[in-house]
Amino acid sequence: NNGAVQSFTGQAAGIHGYCETKVEYTDCVNNGTVGIYNPDGTNTANIHAGGIAGSFQSVAIFTNCVNNGKIDAPYRAGGFIGYAWASKTNAYCDIQFCINTGDLSYGRTASTDENVHDWCSPFVAYTNTAFTTVKYNIDLGTYTKDANAITKNPAMCFIGCSNANVKECDVQYNYIVNQAAFEYYTYASADKNAAQRLLISETTGVLAVTHDELKSGKICVALNNAGQGGEDSKYWFYQTLGTDDIPTVNADSKWVLDNNGTYV
Repeated sequence: NNGAVQSFTGQAAGIHGYCETKVEYTDCVNNGTVGIYNPDGTNTANIHAGGIAGSFQSVAIFTNCVNNGKIDAPYRAGGFIGYAWASKTNAYCDIQFCINTGDLSYGRTASTDENVHDWCSPFVAYTNTAFTTVKYNIDLGTYTKDANAITKNPAMCFIGCSNANVKECDVQYNYIVNQAAFEYYTYASADKNAAQRLLISETTGVLAVTHDELKSGKICVALNNAGQGGEDSKYWFYQTLGTDDIPTVNADSKWVLDNNGTYV
């Protein structure tokens, strides 16, 4: 998708705004801005925006996908999916070998909710299933709260959630340039779900990375080594040093070449 997407009612995305059936997204790219807001700039309930999908009530699988578009949503803004509704094994989201370069902005400027939390995440903004998988991904985006937002902090967390036991989620090898923006790994707004408020220091699956490290090729190597599994000949990321500043899912690039033309 290369076009801008704007919604006044919520559930907006570059590919699917809302879906209730299983979808596997492979090699999908969103370059368009996705926005949700009222014409007067206020918002009370317009929710769920993502680069690829807005809201899901089934299985959503993302593989080798890229979001380059800005996501501008008051409530539940995700680089790939805004809201993954689920509580069973037949409804979950799975994000692997994906790259987000898009910037995200969030924050309601009006609400009837006295306890306002407006989640924002580079991959999935909000989920209520312990079957969520987010691994082998890269994020270079920035996160900005609307200057007029009334949202309470923290809204920035790697995964927003309700009562799902997020410690059971499969979260590994996610390299985040702006990882310092996250105080929390997961955060549930309701006090009854306080057990799901985990600091970013309580996970090993969300890793800080610099632009220089991405440019060097070592992150490409690390992700391919970590993500091979049973497919020894399968490389998910590619990078030609001196040409690609970051790993890419574009197989036209070499795997990782050093300046002498040999594999790292």
